[in-house]
Amino acid sequence: MPSKPPPRGERPERAPAPRFLNVDLDVEAGGDLSPLLEHWKGPMVTLVEPSDTGGNFARLEHSTQPTDAADAIRRFCDAIETLPPDLAEFWLHCPVRQLVIGYESGHEPPYYQETLSADLLARAARCFTGIGTIVYPVQ
Repeated sequence: MPSKPPPRGERPERAPAPRFLNVDLDVEAGGDLSPLLEHWKGPMVTLVEPSDTGGNFARLEHSTQPTDAADAIRRFCDAIETLPPDLAEFWLHCPVRQLVIGYESGHEPPYYQETLSADLLARAARCFTGIGTIVYPVQ
C-alpha cells in the first residue's frame, strides 16, 4: 500500500544527500610528535593527541572547513612541503602519514562523485604513505 501523501502546503522531509565531510591526517612517529603538532597549531586542530593513545599517534584536521577533498589535500601538501628542514626530516621518518577522506552516505541523489586530479594524487604520494576513505551513515 503506498504511503499517504502529506497534506497540501506541507513538504515531505527530504532525505539528506551524500556529502563530503572532511579529511583527517593520521600521523604515527617513532618519537615525540609535539614539535610537529606545535608547528601546525592554528591552521590545524589536533583531534587525537598522543596522550590520548598512550603512544606517538595523532589525528589532525584543518581548523577551517575545506570546500572539498581536493582542497583539503592541497592544504595538507602545502603544510608538508613548507616544513622547516628539521621537521621535514622528522616527517619523512614517520611510518604512518595517512590522509582519510570522510563522507556522509546520504540517500538522495543516489551517489556522490568527487574527482582528484592525477597531479594532486602524485603530489600527495610524495607527502603521504596512504590515502583512505571512510563513509559515515546518515545520522
